[in-house]
Amino acid sequence: MTRKNSPPDTPVQLSAEAQAEIARVVAGGLGDLSLREMLAASVTALGTAERNVHLKQSENNRGNGFYQRGLNLGRMPVDIAVPRVRSGAFRPSILPGPYKRGYTDEDQALFLGLLSASRSVGAAESALKKMGLSASESDLDAVAKEYAEIIALKNTAAIDPDMIALFIDAKVVEIRDDDRIRPACIYVVVGLHRDGTKRILCCQ
Repeated sequence: MTRKNSPPDTPVQLSAEAQAEIARVVAGGLGDLSLREMLAASVTALGTAERNVHLKQSENNRGNGFYQRGLNLGRMPVDIAVPRVRSGAFRPSILPGPYKRGYTDEDQALFLGLLSASRSVGAAESALKKMGLSASESDLDAVAKEYAEIIALKNTAAIDPDMIALFIDAKVVEIRDDDRIRPACIYVVVGLHRDGTKRILCCQ
């Protein structure tokens, strides 16, 4: 029996504006965008993981969205989404103190270490301990598992059909390992929307 060949996929024709935006991003590079976005995603995911554990222990409470907050991670400004609950009786312990605007360079190295360790619950738990997360051993383990699941879901989510381009980047970063700083490589996929905005789709 002769098998008919499937017709080739018709290439998508991009507008001149979309092509110009892609060319601009390629020419200018991603710069610190992916690093800022990775750090913001890590802090947001960790706060969300803490809220998930909190809600499992508070049956009468519910999540209540997020509010935006700007912080500094070392010398780098990041915008994070802080999770809320309906009762108002929750504040992620990973946030800096009430009168602090951000984290130190050493904290930044710990957050990057947490992100690079996200596929291993044990490694994530170790990173959380180094951050000084105020929680019992059982809560710490629960937060590490929730964090790993949130990052895994983010990394496997379907791609928005409104994306017009994907950029794969590799960031060589410094992470804290006990009493020393060592280099590590984190791979990141950035999606470009038709409106010109960029978003982290996957990092590991």
